[in-house]
Amino acid sequence: MSVNNMDFEQSAALLAAVASQATGQTVAAAVDTTDFVSQANTVQRTGYDRMTTAISQVLSYTIYSAREYLGSLRGMRVDGRKWGGIVRKINYIDMPLVDDEVYSTSTDATLANYRFRKENAIQTNFYGDTGFEQYTMFYKNQLDQAFTGPDEFGTYMSGLLTKINSQLEQTFENTGRLVLCNLAAAKSVADPNSVIHLLTEYNTETGQTLTATTVMQPANYEPFMKWVAARIETIKDLLKVRGTRWHVNPTTATPVGGYIQRHTPSDRLKIYLNSGVLNNIQARVLTGLYNKEDFKMADTEAVPFWQSPDAPAQIIYKPNYINSAGEVAEPENAVTMNGVFGIMFDEEAAGWAVTDEWMGSNPWHAFRGISNLVWHYHCRWWNDLTENAVVLMMD
Repeated sequence: MSVNNMDFEQSAALLAAVASQATGQTVAAAVDTTDFVSQANTVQRTGYDRMTTAISQVLSYTIYSAREYLGSLRGMRVDGRKWGGIVRKINYIDMPLVDDEVYSTSTDATLANYRFRKENAIQTNFYGDTGFEQYTMFYKNQLDQAFTGPDEFGTYMSGLLTKINSQLEQTFENTGRLVLCNLAAAKSVADPNSVIHLLTEYNTETGQTLTATTVMQPANYEPFMKWVAARIETIKDLLKVRGTRWHVNPTTATPVGGYIQRHTPSDRLKIYLNSGVLNNIQARVLTGLYNKEDFKMADTEAVPFWQSPDAPAQIIYKPNYINSAGEVAEPENAVTMNGVFGIMFDEEAAGWAVTDEWMGSNPWHAFRGISNLVWHYHCRWWNDLTENAVVLMMD
């Protein structure tokens, strides 16, 4: 839990493992994010503020002038100015109502002009960040001999920088996967009541005993998926209501219960759904069902897979989370979730931000005739389990 102790973590190895699974190079395996995801927590810490720089050079802009690889999960990136450095969030706790004394029948009560009651609030904090870099090296003689003129050299540089940009874009895409997977796994441990088991609920309502296999049969699949569509709309309506149901309440962190009232309007809601299931619905149930337009006023995106294309609906993560005391904790073992259909969450429940990025080059090496371009990135990946989030499971 290093980042939650205000430490800096190198993230290249973790991002390489996530990318390897996301691109199908390795099979899905447990991903340990306990040291990397900044979790909203009530523990106060102090530390120093690092000096940051933001230097833009001509070549760094060239990356974006070529055709880009646009990864998914782009909606999870938020403003680095808002989420950079140490972030605190003030959460307000409702105070209980009291009886009206206007019509009190007591005749000998001592009346007081004033009563004193302190308002109750709880502060959650986000700490730490992670860093990685990418660089490329140029040989002077190779560049002199490989190209006939400036045009060919420019074409080469354009292709090279486009490749580097595509890799960075995919890295940020995998960052979104990491944040989503940690959120789902954390909810299953810290807030299992917000994990909706769709097939179990459907069987209870209809009196059937369908399994993950038998529900795929033509006679069962269409009515089940129409029920799922209605269930998601109902959850959307419930999230709009101010309450304590869909998030973690650190009840021992404050003297008055610690129940945080949250509500998530549809325009603040993000919905990520497994595209494999959605494509199956489009082909087998009803054209237009689960289209993005059906989730009016909600940011909806189809996700081809959560962790690995070899197991699109599976998550195997060792997450961090906050417990009832508002402190960051982690499970003893990795959490395995099979049949993850979707994740619905408030825009402040999860995301990631680039807190510092810059690019630089060094002079030509006089003996070797080489030079480097280097890109540096510091990021914060965060979950806030005190905000509303729901995990939809196809089990």
